[in-house]
Amino acid sequence: GTIFDRFDTAGVTWTDYFSDLPYSQMFHTSAGHTRSVTNFAADAAAGTLPDVSFVDPSALKSQTIGGVLYETDEHPPNNIRAGQYFVSTVINALRNSPSWSDTVLILTYDEHGGFYDHVAPPPVSARLEPFSEFTQLGFRVPTIVVGPHVRAGCALDTAFEHCAIPATIERR
Repeated sequence: GTIFDRFDTAGVTWTDYFSDLPYSQMFHTSAGHTRSVTNFAADAAAGTLPDVSFVDPSALKSQTIGGVLYETDEHPPNNIRAGQYFVSTVINALRNSPSWSDTVLILTYDEHGGFYDHVAPPPVSARLEPFSEFTQLGFRVPTIVVGPHVRAGCALDTAFEHCAIPATIERR
């Protein structure tokens, strides 16, 4: 099963707030679990966010920001400023919500995208030696953790993978 199936089985409420494509539907039927991203700020302000929220940028069409159409997914050749504006609206809605005191926001990307990293992928560590066909890791993917309990200025140099996010949610 998927993380979404596990949420459903455990009674964890979740919503995929989407711009134009609910990414959760690639892995789950998502019936009753999707809402337009335009509802995120209102749900946050009302204190009615689910236990877990996914907020998806536009993937297929442009969004209007200040009267101009932009793609907000930050993939080349899109304007990354539009994506960062989108991110700021999500963070500000959450920071100004009654849920802020006990919330963590994990901002990550599906791949490096070409704009982020100046460091070449590192070689595979000894712990992955059974998979000898793999000689190097992939490009680093930016992940930012935002919340009232996150130590200010903290930066980790530990290599994580995308699976660490659902694993963290599952542990909590």
